[in-house]
Amino acid sequence: MIMRVEGLRKTSILVGFLVCGLGAVGAFADSQARIVRLSDLEGDVQVDHGSGYEKAIRNMPVMQGMRIETRNGGLAEVELENGSTVRLAPNTQVAFPELSLAASGGKQTTVELKQGTAYFNLVNHKHDSFEIVAGPEKATLTDSARLRLDRDEDRVKVAVTKGEVRFEGPSGEAKLDKDHTATFDLSQGGQFTLARGVEPQPYDAWNRQESSFQSQYGGSLGHSGMAYGTSDLNYYGGWYNVPGYGTMWQPYSVGLDWDPFMDGSWVWYPGFGYSFVSGYPWGWMPYRYGTWAFVPGWGWGWMPGGFSSWNVVPAVWNAPMGFVPPRRPTGGSGHPTIVARAPAVAQANPGLSTSTRAGIQAGTGSDAAVVRSGSRVPVHGQVLTVNPRTGAVERGFEAGMPHAASGRAVGGIRQVAPSAGMGRAGGFSSAGAAHSSSGSSHSSSSGPPHH
Repeated sequence: MIMRVEGLRKTSILVGFLVCGLGAVGAFADSQARIVRLSDLEGDVQVDHGSGYEKAIRNMPVMQGMRIETRNGGLAEVELENGSTVRLAPNTQVAFPELSLAASGGKQTTVELKQGTAYFNLVNHKHDSFEIVAGPEKATLTDSARLRLDRDEDRVKVAVTKGEVRFEGPSGEAKLDKDHTATFDLSQGGQFTLARGVEPQPYDAWNRQESSFQSQYGGSLGHSGMAYGTSDLNYYGGWYNVPGYGTMWQPYSVGLDWDPFMDGSWVWYPGFGYSFVSGYPWGWMPYRYGTWAFVPGWGWGWMPGGFSSWNVVPAVWNAPMGFVPPRRPTGGSGHPTIVARAPAVAQANPGLSTSTRAGIQAGTGSDAAVVRSGSRVPVHGQVLTVNPRTGAVERGFEAGMPHAASGRAVGGIRQVAPSAGMGRAGGFSSAGAAHSSSGSSHSSSSGPPHH
């Protein structure tokens, strides 16, 4: 019997496994390298690895030296390991000149606002350092804070809505408390004025809405401290105790014929080549860490683990007969982005309006999002099904979503909610912790991978 684990919305997930070591095939070898997540986007969003801008894809790893730009009404969100976020309003450009690990293990992050409006929602983690640069003005934050930055050619404006922030520049230090605004005149050597209050802007509500979603469903995976992507995992899927496998996660509304690699692309990164990027809205942590495993009679599930390094190619174990694991492309002129598997797709109906968290957008043409034929995609309280014969997107019942009734049958195995969710002691019950064993192949061993 598979036991469903509930109560993961705001509490940390206590993981009963050891963190696996470095050296797994497909994991990036440089222990000082960090990746953060392009966690959400809408409209025209471009990224630059250093060789020019190209179309961004949700769940792309963001590395040191990259730039992100929103154009023509586009929106973007970048999520850091501890759940901190940087959100870009339209016509905004940011750079990431530093994403590294200090010798002490602390994370060092520098984000430079080149132009436009960016929202910084920062979570304090001991030993971590977060630096914001806007022209000649610079702030180093070690405590939790929320602030909005606007930059144009001659001006930088900082509005703080939580915490205390100190900006330093040519004209000295500007200390901002909660609900205060500073305006720096770059044409006058950075001279600044301080004012009480924060003037509202059109995208403030969007920033609050996204923060509310993350706060409601987010958490961290045990002692790993990894929080990026957990809000989407808890919203789009459930946790289960699987005999012989331990604790696993599985997306809602998938059947035995589904596999985790039906929707994704291969994206080129200087230094380590192609990396698999999932097209699912929840497709971050299960593809960068841990292992996908197939459970007979139940289907694919993700086994968390391996947080000391990250996977360039997702790890697979106990795959069913005939399954072809994801294989990295070996070349390609100019290193183009390559759609994996190229499944049958249907355009979303032009009138369809959904949240960007759903992974589906309205519209037609080359920029319209696609939904795999026959797939069922949860969209904030509804299930959208693409009819494989007509190609129409059909709205379904509110089922299989968080807080839905427990006890429904999945793949012939009944899910039963335990009497007391995730316990403070014990956490994940595991008969074998997940191990990021191979980035491009699957094992035929008789038991689940161990650390």
